[in-house]
Amino acid sequence: MALQRLENTEKRLMKNPEVRDSYSKTIEQYLEKGYIRKINQDDEKYGKWFLPHFPVIRPDKSTTKTRIVFNASAKHCGVSLNDMIQCGPKLQNELFDVLLRFRRNSVAIVCDIAEMYLRIKVPQDDRPYQQFLWRDVNMTEGKPDVYEFSSVVFGINSSPFQAQFVAQTHAETNRETYPMAAETVLKSTYMDDSMDSVSTEEDGVKLYSQLSALWEKAGMYARKWLSYSVGVLQHIPPEDVVPEVDLHDNSLPSVKTLGVLWKAKDDIFTFKASPIEDDFTYTKRNFLRKIAMLFDPLGFLGPYTIRAKVLLQEMWTAGLDWDDVLSEDLISKAEKWFRELTELSLIEVPKCLRLSNGEIISTYLHTFVDASQDAFGAVVYQRCIYDDGSVSVRLVTAKSKVAPLTAGSIPRLELMGAVLGLRLTLSVTSALEMDGDQCTFWTDSMNVLCWIKAQSRSF
Repeated sequence: MALQRLENTEKRLMKNPEVRDSYSKTIEQYLEKGYIRKINQDDEKYGKWFLPHFPVIRPDKSTTKTRIVFNASAKHCGVSLNDMIQCGPKLQNELFDVLLRFRRNSVAIVCDIAEMYLRIKVPQDDRPYQQFLWRDVNMTEGKPDVYEFSSVVFGINSSPFQAQFVAQTHAETNRETYPMAAETVLKSTYMDDSMDSVSTEEDGVKLYSQLSALWEKAGMYARKWLSYSVGVLQHIPPEDVVPEVDLHDNSLPSVKTLGVLWKAKDDIFTFKASPIEDDFTYTKRNFLRKIAMLFDPLGFLGPYTIRAKVLLQEMWTAGLDWDDVLSEDLISKAEKWFRELTELSLIEVPKCLRLSNGEIISTYLHTFVDASQDAFGAVVYQRCIYDDGSVSVRLVTAKSKVAPLTAGSIPRLELMGAVLGLRLTLSVTSALEMDGDQCTFWTDSMNVLCWIKAQSRSF
């Protein structure tokens, strides 16, 4: 079975010589760095497992365009390696929380860890279950070599827990020595991406120094540093900065931070979406695939994406199958929605939730909720008052949902919007470490206000 899957991978690689060479080079690098070792096939062992592997090509990546993915979910005799391993509790931070903490202050700084999983060793007794087959790219026949991973493998269900446990335990152990870095690792790191914000350039340089030292002490290497502040970037070695950075003309690139496009030079979030193809077929499957490409964890595109959700609900109620061509009316609505895709690049949301200058006296959250017969939603703003009397208001996040198909009154939908607004605000206060008495909720529904004020036994 393992040999058959290797042959399938080889057939895919033979179709693309560039990917094949990159694949082979990655195996050689793993061998040189000690992540894997070639084992003697004559030493028969009981209790081992061969991991199938295949290439995933990411041309948009500046590093590791061809990634080798090992599939521990592949079954043999009805059982996979992942079936036999406890995945462990979820330790990684919520992406929503990390993005909000990234917006707290004006000086943002991001980096990622090179080959984080591979730098974490696993016990010797567990390594036989992380074997795989490979042979030279010029060989299509003959007995393949057997390799064994000594490190955590991307593709095994327990790997995320192992990586986060190591990183967070290391941060806790060194909290007194590197307090800022430990805080970032524990609260502002998602998998291998660390992204945080501080108030001043001096704190930014300090955070860079502590994070580099903390990761280095764990045997890891922090790379691809980027900051809105050129003053911070000047303290970072050029080889460790994002390649597109040019400090001579203050040229800073636009990068995706956890899937959200961030223009570092202007310190804003924006969006980019490609128009539909000329031969696009209007089916429910294709429409869903296209709208799923819009990644918007903070809800900046809520007024736009909710229209697509409502339209998708109409497709369901029409009784259409996944590959049925839509009716003319639905196609017309879908075309109108698609025409606005190219205009998403005009949307710009300030990254920072406060003004870069001025001392904050007080901070408040204001949550607005509303509903219609088609949908309900909530939006949260942060209002800051400064020592010089100035005031800033920033959009924090938003969320919307389509109205359920079951019959319901508008006041009840307004109440559902209020519940959504409360839950969204609690998530924001938790991420930004704010108190509940700093929050104000707004609704234009007198029914909702009366229901909230009334005693529960009256219902």
